[in-house]
Amino acid sequence: MVTQAIEAAATTALMSFRFLMPKEDDPLVWESGDWRRKAQKVTIKTEKGKMEVNDMLIRVKGLLKDAEEKKDQLLKPVKEQLVRPMERFFKDIIGPLEDAERMFKRALSDYLMKKEEEMRELAAILKDVDSANSIVPLAPEIKLESEDGKSVAVDVWKFGVEDVSKVPIQYLRQAVETTRGKEALDQVIRGTVAGGIRTIPGVRIYPEKTIVVTLK
Repeated sequence: MVTQAIEAAATTALMSFRFLMPKEDDPLVWESGDWRRKAQKVTIKTEKGKMEVNDMLIRVKGLLKDAEEKKDQLLKPVKEQLVRPMERFFKDIIGPLEDAERMFKRALSDYLMKKEEEMRELAAILKDVDSANSIVPLAPEIKLESEDGKSVAVDVWKFGVEDVSKVPIQYLRQAVETTRGKEALDQVIRGTVAGGIRTIPGVRIYPEKTIVVTLK
């Protein structure tokens, strides 16, 4: 029922418009691939070759600029008339539902953890009273079933870094080996090098020529 309501609402929110789809066999597709094949074979040996490669570079830069402008022309109406309105529409649905899901889970989790703590305290009291005949109190129900589904409580260990200076170095090194860790480290080092630092232990810092192309 909920899914049907969302589908109905989404259908009424759709806007009708037309846009031009590019052709896969457009000559520019083959031409772009041909430029890449040429670039893969380039080796400059003479001053004449240097100028020829520079001319090709400027030509490719111009084609790239044209392609990016055409791409924007094609995608801009799609984004403005369909993608962004639909993202806003579903954000207003998904956001509150995710908040509600999180809060309901938190309420159930808090209750079950409270009951477990009460059971542990009761078990300790009963053990002190009658250590010979230990009575184990029943644990709170961890699986709740209803007509439309079920909820199961599982133990998930959480953590929070309180003092990064005390975290063993091996964990920090493992963090840097992750994709996000590498990106973060690159960002820090890039900013440091841009600030004028030229020596960092464990990092090779070197100059490299960068070609800047300006179209007339």
